Amino acid sequence: MLEPVLNVQERLAGKRSVLTKLRNEGFIPAIIYGKNVSSIPVAVAENELQKQIREHGRNTIFQIEVQRQKQKVLIRELQIDKVTNKMIHVDFMAVDEDTEVDTTVPVHLVGEAVGAREGGIVQHLLHELEISAKAEEIPEKIDIDISQLDIGDTILVEQIAPNYPFKINHAGTEPIVTILPPETSEVETDTGEESTGTQEENPEE
Repeated sequence: MLEPVLNVQERLAGKRSVLTKLRNEGFIPAIIYGKNVSSIPVAVAENELQKQIREHGRNTIFQIEVQRQKQKVLIRELQIDKVTNKMIHVDFMAVDEDTEVDTTVPVHLVGEAVGAREGGIVQHLLHELEISAKAEEIPEKIDIDISQLDIGDTILVEQIAPNYPFKINHAGTEPIVTILPPETSEVETDTGEESTGTQEENPEE
Protein backbone atom coordinates (compact mmCIF):
# COMPACT_ATOMS: atom_id res chain seq x y z
CA MET A 1 0.00 0.00 0.00
CA LEU A 2 1.40 3.37 -1.01
CA GLU A 3 1.62 5.99 1.69
CA PRO A 4 0.03 9.39 1.00
CA VAL A 5 2.60 11.99 0.01
CA LEU A 6 2.97 15.08 2.19
CA ASN A 7 4.92 17.99 0.73
CA VAL A 8 7.33 19.74 3.06
CA GLN A 9 10.09 22.24 2.55
CA GLU A 10 13.25 22.65 4.52
CA ARG A 11 13.62 25.78 6.62
CA LEU A 12 16.23 27.42 8.76
CA ALA A 13 15.87 27.04 12.49
CA GLY A 14 14.92 30.62 13.30
CA LYS A 15 13.78 32.96 15.98
CA ARG A 16 10.19 33.45 17.10
CA SER A 17 9.72 36.25 14.57
CA VAL A 18 10.75 33.91 11.73
CA LEU A 19 8.28 31.25 12.88
CA THR A 20 5.53 33.85 13.16
CA LYS A 21 6.26 34.97 9.59
CA LEU A 22 5.98 31.37 8.39
CA ARG A 23 2.61 30.95 10.07
CA ASN A 24 1.34 34.24 8.63
CA GLU A 25 2.23 32.90 5.18
CA GLY A 26 0.12 29.77 5.75
CA PHE A 27 2.88 27.37 6.79
CA ILE A 28 3.34 25.36 9.98
CA PRO A 29 6.85 25.00 11.42
CA ALA A 30 7.74 21.35 11.92
CA ILE A 31 10.64 19.09 12.84
CA ILE A 32 11.57 15.63 11.60
CA TYR A 33 13.45 13.27 13.90
CA GLY A 34 13.74 9.57 14.52
CA LYS A 35 15.56 6.45 13.46
CA ASN A 36 18.66 7.24 11.39
CA VAL A 37 17.51 10.86 10.99
CA SER A 38 19.04 13.87 12.67
CA SER A 39 16.60 16.65 13.58
CA ILE A 40 15.60 18.45 10.40
CA PRO A 41 13.54 21.68 10.59
CA VAL A 42 10.88 21.84 7.88
CA ALA A 43 7.64 23.65 7.10
CA VAL A 44 4.36 22.24 5.77
CA ALA A 45 1.44 24.11 4.24
CA GLU A 46 -1.37 24.32 6.79
CA ASN A 47 -4.16 23.66 4.28
CA GLU A 48 -2.38 20.58 2.90
CA LEU A 49 -1.78 19.11 6.34
CA GLN A 50 -5.41 19.68 7.30
CA LYS A 51 -6.53 17.98 4.09
CA GLN A 52 -4.24 14.98 4.60
CA ILE A 53 -5.34 14.49 8.21
CA ARG A 54 -8.99 14.83 7.22
CA GLU A 55 -8.63 12.23 4.46
CA HIS A 56 -6.18 9.79 6.05
CA GLY A 57 -6.20 10.46 9.81
CA ARG A 58 -3.60 11.30 12.44
CA ASN A 59 -2.09 7.81 12.66
CA THR A 60 -1.33 7.39 8.97
CA ILE A 61 2.22 6.95 7.72
CA PHE A 62 3.05 9.77 5.31
CA GLN A 63 5.82 9.82 2.76
CA ILE A 64 7.87 13.00 2.52
CA GLU A 65 10.97 14.00 0.62
CA VAL A 66 13.65 15.90 2.46
CA GLN A 67 17.33 16.39 1.65
CA ARG A 68 16.68 14.55 -1.61
CA GLN A 69 15.64 11.41 0.21
CA LYS A 70 12.21 9.88 0.66
CA GLN A 71 11.24 9.19 4.24
CA LYS A 72 8.25 7.63 5.99
CA VAL A 73 6.98 9.65 8.93
CA LEU A 74 4.24 9.66 11.54
CA ILE A 75 2.69 12.71 13.16
CA ARG A 76 4.09 12.32 16.66
CA GLU A 77 2.82 15.58 18.18
CA LEU A 78 0.54 18.28 16.86
CA GLN A 79 0.43 21.52 18.83
CA ILE A 80 -2.80 23.54 18.68
CA ASP A 81 -3.20 27.16 19.73
CA LYS A 82 -5.82 27.17 22.49
CA VAL A 83 -7.13 30.59 21.47
CA THR A 84 -7.25 30.34 17.67
CA ASN A 85 -7.57 26.52 17.51
CA LYS A 86 -5.01 26.56 14.69
CA MET A 87 -2.07 24.20 14.28
CA ILE A 88 1.17 25.92 15.28
CA HIS A 89 3.80 23.16 15.26
CA VAL A 90 4.20 19.54 14.17
CA ASP A 91 6.65 16.84 15.21
CA PHE A 92 7.19 14.20 12.52
CA MET A 93 8.81 10.93 13.59
CA ALA A 94 10.81 9.08 10.95
CA VAL A 95 9.88 5.38 10.94
CA ASP A 96 10.48 2.13 9.11
CA GLU A 97 8.76 -1.26 9.17
CA ASP A 98 10.49 -2.22 12.43
CA THR A 99 9.80 0.97 14.38
CA GLU A 100 7.52 0.37 17.38
CA VAL A 101 5.48 3.32 18.61
CA ASP A 102 3.40 3.99 21.71
CA THR A 103 0.30 5.89 20.70
CA THR A 104 -3.45 6.24 21.27
CA VAL A 105 -6.18 5.10 18.92
CA PRO A 106 -9.84 6.16 19.09
CA VAL A 107 -12.52 3.54 19.76
CA HIS A 108 -15.55 3.56 17.45
CA LEU A 109 -18.70 1.69 18.44
CA VAL A 110 -20.45 -0.04 15.55
CA GLY A 111 -24.10 -1.05 15.41
CA GLU A 112 -27.07 -0.64 17.73
CA ALA A 113 -27.06 -2.76 20.85
CA VAL A 114 -30.00 -5.12 21.46
CA GLY A 115 -30.19 -3.74 24.97
CA ALA A 116 -30.42 -0.16 23.69
CA ARG A 117 -33.48 -1.07 21.63
CA GLU A 118 -35.04 -2.36 24.85
CA GLY A 119 -34.42 0.90 26.66
CA GLY A 120 -30.91 0.23 27.98
CA ILE A 121 -28.23 2.91 28.02
CA VAL A 122 -24.95 2.50 26.12
CA GLN A 123 -22.12 3.60 28.39
CA HIS A 124 -18.91 4.13 26.38
CA LEU A 125 -16.14 4.02 28.99
CA LEU A 126 -12.93 3.96 26.94
CA HIS A 127 -12.98 6.39 24.02
CA GLU A 128 -9.29 5.82 23.26
CA LEU A 129 -6.94 2.87 23.69
CA GLU A 130 -3.23 3.18 24.37
CA ILE A 131 -1.29 0.73 22.21
CA SER A 132 2.27 -0.29 21.35
CA ALA A 133 2.52 -1.17 17.68
CA LYS A 134 4.78 -1.22 14.69
CA ALA A 135 4.29 1.95 12.71
CA GLU A 136 2.64 0.17 9.79
CA GLU A 137 0.20 -1.68 12.08
CA ILE A 138 -1.29 1.39 13.76
CA PRO A 139 -4.98 1.59 12.85
CA GLU A 140 -6.78 4.89 12.38
CA LYS A 141 -9.49 3.63 14.75
CA ILE A 142 -10.64 0.46 16.49
CA ASP A 143 -14.15 -0.63 15.57
CA ILE A 144 -16.10 -2.55 18.22
CA ASP A 145 -19.38 -4.23 17.27
CA ILE A 146 -21.94 -3.77 20.03
CA SER A 147 -24.98 -5.00 18.11
CA GLN A 148 -25.25 -8.23 20.15
CA LEU A 149 -24.95 -6.61 23.57
CA ASP A 150 -27.96 -6.98 25.83
CA ILE A 151 -28.73 -5.09 29.04
CA GLY A 152 -26.01 -5.90 31.56
CA ASP A 153 -23.47 -7.01 28.92
CA THR A 154 -19.94 -5.57 28.85
CA ILE A 155 -16.99 -5.75 26.47
CA LEU A 156 -13.61 -5.89 28.23
CA VAL A 157 -10.16 -5.12 26.83
CA GLU A 158 -9.17 -8.79 27.09
CA GLN A 159 -12.06 -9.74 24.80
CA ILE A 160 -10.79 -7.68 21.86
CA ALA A 161 -7.02 -7.89 22.42
CA PRO A 162 -6.54 -11.21 20.53
CA ASN A 163 -8.02 -9.62 17.40
CA TYR A 164 -5.04 -7.31 16.85
CA PRO A 165 -1.32 -7.78 16.14
CA PHE A 166 -0.32 -5.02 18.57
CA LYS A 167 -0.30 -4.74 22.35
CA ILE A 168 -3.12 -2.88 24.09
CA ASN A 169 -1.69 -1.19 27.16
CA HIS A 170 -4.70 -1.53 29.44
CA ALA A 171 -5.66 -4.05 32.09
CA GLY A 172 -7.54 -6.92 30.49
CA THR A 173 -10.45 -6.49 32.89
CA GLU A 174 -10.93 -2.82 32.03
CA PRO A 175 -14.39 -2.30 30.48
CA ILE A 176 -14.68 -0.54 27.13
CA VAL A 177 -18.44 -0.39 26.82
CA THR A 178 -21.39 -1.66 28.83
CA ILE A 179 -25.17 -1.57 28.53
CA LEU A 180 -26.85 -0.19 31.63
CA PRO A 181 -30.47 -0.90 32.63
CA PRO A 182 -33.04 1.76 31.77
CA GLU A 183 -33.24 4.68 34.15
CA THR A 184 -36.23 4.46 36.47
CA SER A 185 -37.75 7.23 38.51
CA GLU A 186 -39.43 6.69 41.83
CA VAL A 187 -43.15 7.16 41.44
CA GLU A 188 -45.46 7.25 44.36
CA THR A 189 -48.06 4.55 43.94
CA ASP A 190 -51.67 4.98 45.02
CA THR A 191 -52.75 1.88 46.94
CA GLY A 192 -56.34 3.04 47.05
CA GLU A 193 -56.34 2.81 50.85
CA GLU A 194 -57.02 5.77 53.06
CA SER A 195 -54.28 6.54 55.50
CA THR A 196 -55.20 6.34 59.12
CA GLY A 197 -53.94 8.75 61.70
CA THR A 198 -51.61 7.47 64.35
CA GLN A 199 -52.76 9.93 66.97
CA GLU A 200 -55.88 8.93 68.91
CA GLU A 201 -58.53 11.51 69.54
CA ASN A 202 -58.72 12.69 73.13
CA PRO A 203 -62.08 11.78 74.75
CA GLU A 204 -64.23 14.66 75.81
CA GLU A 205 -63.80 15.62 79.47
